[in-house]
Amino acid sequence: MDSIPIILKCPSQNKVYNIQITSDITPLNIEQEFKEQCFTKEQNLNFFYNNLLLKHQVPLSQQEIVKGSILLISLQTFSIQIQISSKNKKYCVEIGDFMTTDNLSQILIQMQPFSEVQFYLNQKLLKPDDSLINQEVQANSIVDANIKQQGGQEF
Repeated sequence: MDSIPIILKCPSQNKVYNIQITSDITPLNIEQEFKEQCFTKEQNLNFFYNNLLLKHQVPLSQQEIVKGSILLISLQTFSIQIQISSKNKKYCVEIGDFMTTDNLSQILIQMQPFSEVQFYLNQKLLKPDDSLINQEVQANSIVDANIKQQGGQEF
């Protein structure tokens, strides 16, 4: 079986790993290997690609992971809701400990086209350059999104 070089980054621990995988490797396989070598057994590792949580039991090759892909390792993941009140819409998303509002924007634009967005937690503007966890976003938080549509219409 051919090996595929990929990069694993763990932003919360400021670590980068260059590894080789085969097409049948799953995130669970990587987690088991890395827990023994680089992390503690108590830590749960979750893997994100393009801001989406990868399925633990599905081979990486079936999740669009190719040569040179960069996977992000998160030590803490949880669900939050993104609410667009003016459109009466809510989206439930999985986020990792490294994510910022830039990551939320990338996730949201796949579901709701917009030209600009600002995120608020309890009416407080979330800063784009700080992780969501550092800004008190936690499991089951409701984050409000004020979006500006193409053409300048604000929601």
